[in-house]
Amino acid sequence: MTKVLCVTLDTLLDTRLSLLKRLKHKMTMLEYVTRLGDKYEGIDNIFKMYYSRRDNTLLNNAKPTRVFELIISTMTDINLTYSDNNEIVTIDLLIDVYPYVLTKKDEETVKSLITNHISNVNVGIIRREFSASYLDGIDFLIDYDGLDKINKLFMIIDERDIYRYITKTVIIPDIVNERGAIEKGGEEEFFTELMALIGQFINLQFLDKILFSVDIQKNKLMDTHTTD
Repeated sequence: MTKVLCVTLDTLLDTRLSLLKRLKHKMTMLEYVTRLGDKYEGIDNIFKMYYSRRDNTLLNNAKPTRVFELIISTMTDINLTYSDNNEIVTIDLLIDVYPYVLTKKDEETVKSLITNHISNVNVGIIRREFSASYLDGIDFLIDYDGLDKINKLFMIIDERDIYRYITKTVIIPDIVNERGAIEKGGEEEFFTELMALIGQFINLQFLDKILFSVDIQKNKLMDTHTTD
């Protein structure tokens, strides 16, 4: 049996931080990794515009996130789940590089980034623009922007097809998006209600946003600004 785990390149690399540096936004790293959402005082609209139009230049200075820890734990969970049923499972790891356009050399660099952190894994590269069939052939998705994809998905698919996603698992950060205007301190209630709603149709998991950001201790960035 083969299970497919897909991770987006924007999840592997902290392109949000790379963009903030380009925009010279003053924010401590601790403030960044503990932020409630992608709303940045004074540059909010500019950030959204540039992020929606992001290209390969953002990848130049983007550091790896801690999501590799999450990939390893997810793969372990998959193996344990099926080993309990005496089934042998193979995990294919796909990296979705959309919207970036990579050369073959770039793709090999991305694969090396994976294999330097994770051993014994089959790594493939895809470039898949969002559509109603985005999750076809994917069993597990780890995606920084996954909540936006799910919101769009439920807007365009036929309600008769909605239960086809019940076996899919989507893992996303506990970041509040456009539709989540909540006061600080109300995050837990917001995510609980959202999981109760969407969880009827898809296995949705919110995990600590720190896993989707650079490791501030490893990179010694605790006391510096994002623009340093």
